Amino acid sequence: MRAVNAVNGLEWAADAGIVGSSYLGTGNIIKFGSFNSISAGSSSNWTSASSGVGFAEDGRAGNWNAGGRGVAGIRYFTGSGYHYGWVELIYNAAADSVTVDRFAFESVINAAAITPNVAPEPGQVASSFLLLAGITGYVVLKRRQKRSVAKVV
Repeated sequence: MRAVNAVNGLEWAADAGIVGSSYLGTGNIIKFGSFNSISAGSSSNWTSASSGVGFAEDGRAGNWNAGGRGVAGIRYFTGSGYHYGWVELIYNAAADSVTVDRFAFESVINAAAITPNVAPEPGQVASSFLLLAGITGYVVLKRRQKRSVAKVV
């Protein structure tokens, strides 16, 4: 697990954290998918980065290791309300690093921000093509078997 460094005024959408953990006891950053709404109701635990929020690697709050790319919900208090936003992150557990790919904030105070379409990792695309090729091969095989049975009868 990796803790996130403090950033002035930013809060992360997080889960309740790991009970008894001094490292991530205040929350694990929630991993959102494409086209999710980020608003006050997105998280019951909006947590500042300085309080020890981090990335869970055990499937809690969305597994950041599964593909590595995801979107985190963020908000910033302006004095009269919150600006909600998102940040697309690439989390590399092996290198213990986080890369910010892009981010945005809603310009209207207290309005929900919608997460972008999250681009899949190259490995996910390749595995999808392999799965599609396997399904296609299975369908072709079944059709051939059906034709062979029809000719015999």
